[in-house]
Amino acid sequence: MSREGVSYIMKRDDSDFGLKNVGRNKRGQLTIFIIVGIIIVVGLLAIFLVDKDPSVRKPSAEDPSGFIEGCVEENVEEVIPDILEKGGVLDEPYSVRYQGEDYTYLCYNGDFYGGCYNIHPMLEDIIEEEIVDETSVAVEECFEILREEIENKGFDVSSGTIEYSVDLLPGMIKINLKNKLEIKNSDGSRSFEDFGFEITSPLYELVQVARTIVNNQAQYCYFEHGGYMLLYPRYDIRMWDYKGSKLYSLTDRPSGEEFRFAVRGCVGPPGI
Repeated sequence: MSREGVSYIMKRDDSDFGLKNVGRNKRGQLTIFIIVGIIIVVGLLAIFLVDKDPSVRKPSAEDPSGFIEGCVEENVEEVIPDILEKGGVLDEPYSVRYQGEDYTYLCYNGDFYGGCYNIHPMLEDIIEEEIVDETSVAVEECFEILREEIENKGFDVSSGTIEYSVDLLPGMIKINLKNKLEIKNSDGSRSFEDFGFEITSPLYELVQVARTIVNNQAQYCYFEHGGYMLLYPRYDIRMWDYKGSKLYSLTDRPSGEEFRFAVRGCVGPPGI
């Protein structure tokens, strides 16, 4: 066999090998597309069939407390941002608008020269009442959803009067919640009463910082926020002077939650 013949045969083999590789690559790509398609379909089914929020439990006759906690916590956490933005007082008429945001007055004097007056000395109590007022209906709805779902599973459910209150405590919002709940079926009955739990929150600490600022402004017409941050680096405190008012933004660095309010006092008349 001539050298040309050998060379020719080798080239034919290389060409055939390349065609085989192309075929294999196409089959491999097709397989990948099929796998990706299956993953996408399974993912879409999971979105529609699985609860989007795994933290909210389904009503259960064995663990009604777990459902109530998730349901109530979700509603309380929806209210907290408004409370933080409005200085703890949702319907306070005394406020000032700055760059599209409302700052609620916690200390105010409409006259000249005099120091401001702390108009909400019991701010923690006000916030506790605000949370309860804004979520009481939702709490009742949580128990109603629980009752309906458990009854649909063949149980008899009886309940008493809901007792609901909130306490601001260091590092948390304590939810005090009681309701005499009795669940019965042919296998027997179970009773539940205490549905209380805690929500992690820096709200209590932010209120304490705000009180320190208000007391200093009322007594000395001044608060050294730079020095305070050196002593307590957990907090980022910003202040703006605006039309005789001082606007404060307190941010809890670990959580990023911001508490806003305003004070007005020790203001000189125009032109002085």
